[in-house]
Amino acid sequence: MNKSKLLLTLVFGIFVIFSSCKKKSFIDSENVGQSPTMIEKNLVENDDNLKEDISYDFYYNGILVNENPLILKENKNNDIKNIMIVFEKINKGEKKRISINSFSTDEQYIEWGKEHNIPVANILHKESLLKEFVEKNNTEEIFNKTGKLPDNFVSFTDNLLGGEKSGTAAFIFKDYHGGDSWAFINTIPTLKNTAWDNEISRYYDTEVYGAVAFYSGYWYKHRMATLWNWGWHNVRFRGALKKLNDKTSSLINY
Repeated sequence: MNKSKLLLTLVFGIFVIFSSCKKKSFIDSENVGQSPTMIEKNLVENDDNLKEDISYDFYYNGILVNENPLILKENKNNDIKNIMIVFEKINKGEKKRISINSFSTDEQYIEWGKEHNIPVANILHKESLLKEFVEKNNTEEIFNKTGKLPDNFVSFTDNLLGGEKSGTAAFIFKDYHGGDSWAFINTIPTLKNTAWDNEISRYYDTEVYGAVAFYSGYWYKHRMATLWNWGWHNVRFRGALKKLNDKTSSLINY
């Protein structure tokens, strides 16, 4: 596993937090199953004082629709297979805009990605490689018995995801504002036996652009949505994103 020192910069309002950590795909394998490393802690503000002015647009196979795909996806009669949530590019002072894009097939999803300069095909390919590795190498079974991530899995995720991340991290939070955070570079394959399982309410990606996929099952089962940021944003699972709140059990940071 790459042990090079990384400098992570996280901006919250007027606070600038500098955190130095080791590049890891998760946390040290011997610590999996224990409480995660806490990177930062702030005073928790009353959520009623946190006002966000966000405009939402909903799409199904490229067509503007009236209903939220995150809600429709819960309906067993729908045919939504993929959801990509995008924080759209905006100019300074403009209202935040979020598009929730849903697709019935991988082909439509990939074509949309090409049109919007988002590497959907690469994202889907890497997800499939991770799932295939876990299945073929009995990774989940080994973890359940030992409480540790196998070394071959750690090496595989570092090679698959680590190179292109260039040390950038995503932060997850239990609270909409403030509170403890957990930084991860590549992936959290399972939140099992941690206090964070089904507790994530916000994330912050320290990249100019990039994707984080959220799964309601361990080991990348049941992908709820992938979120793409153009610029640095706090992404709170509220409003139209409320269906993602307190449901995450694994993540991939692309």
